[in-house]
Amino acid sequence: MLTELVSPQRYALYAAAAVCIVALANMIGPVFGGLITAKAGWRWVFFLNIPFGVIAGALLLCVLPSDFPDQGRIVSTRPRCLRHMDFVGSFLVLATVVLFITGLERAATLLTWTSPEVYGPLSGSAATLLAPLGYQYKQWIHPSFVEPVFPWWFCNDRKILGLLLSSFMAGAVIIPFAYVIPLRYQIAAGSDPLEAGVRLLPFSLTAPFGSLLVACSFKEGRFAPLYAMILGSIFQVFGILGASRGPADKPDWYGLPGVSLVTGLGVGFCLCAATILTLLVMEHRDLSIGTAATIQFRLLGGATVVSIVTAVGNSHVKKALAGTLTPKQITDLFESTESIKMLPLELQTVVKRVFVESFNLQLLVMIGFAVGGVVTALLIWKRHQYRMM
Repeated sequence: MLTELVSPQRYALYAAAAVCIVALANMIGPVFGGLITAKAGWRWVFFLNIPFGVIAGALLLCVLPSDFPDQGRIVSTRPRCLRHMDFVGSFLVLATVVLFITGLERAATLLTWTSPEVYGPLSGSAATLLAPLGYQYKQWIHPSFVEPVFPWWFCNDRKILGLLLSSFMAGAVIIPFAYVIPLRYQIAAGSDPLEAGVRLLPFSLTAPFGSLLVACSFKEGRFAPLYAMILGSIFQVFGILGASRGPADKPDWYGLPGVSLVTGLGVGFCLCAATILTLLVMEHRDLSIGTAATIQFRLLGGATVVSIVTAVGNSHVKKALAGTLTPKQITDLFESTESIKMLPLELQTVVKRVFVESFNLQLLVMIGFAVGGVVTALLIWKRHQYRMM
């Protein structure tokens, strides 16, 4: 919608505003989520989305012109029908994603990778991955009236692939970091959900600031968005590396807000750069699909890595505490971390130390994806970089 609402000269400003709003909403979510959970229960986090969603939809209906985005232009009056929608491609992509995430989630829950409940869905997702790719290739070879949900030419374009993979790597940092840090404060430092969300604010507030900062540098081609994406990924690497070095015996480590700030700044750089690069890399015909694909890859990266780091962290806790707690105590621990308070003080210290070690291990996993963000960004490289003019 952004490209239809404003002129190309104003893309950077409005893209930065949109990214700031989305980043701020995503990052302060843990604060309000913690407050709602503490006062009314976790179900209300979902219930409250209903009225806000209705209000947002009503505002769009009232504000946008009835002939948007074709206002002022002569276009065909024949309406688009459902036949143009790629139902088959959408179903195949959805099946692949659902099976993949289900397998990872079961691994995190069962604390094993060898269960049929884990390798069954993962194997199924690998098989179904070939189906949407084959279908989109067929659509490319034999064009029809169906508009592909993921055009095959995306796979043939190095720069588009680099953009999508960079979005995946960005999501693999943003969402897991916003998940792991509050959890560390709650379990290891004994913070309540609201306090844990508040302690995430150094990360949450610097992300929109970083987006606004680099957006201003994009004006009139002063700074290439690709440079901002690479710089942001480097900031993420150093920020997460610093967070992973926190002492295991200091769950409330004083240096965590500082490294969270660096990570948040890098996140803001990457979010804004990815949004602008989508407008510059994609052809006009692919903007709607390309924008959706960029967001989808970011969310997929977050969901994937949250599942991976949860499985890695839980496995470490289980192995490290096997000789300290009984199997029943370990089971109770994974059902509710509130059971830590029922242990003797000496054991509480040991358990919290192990959890901090597991969180540090999870952050080390995320570093790999942050480094991957630098590598995938280089796929977008060209002799004369994309710039806002």
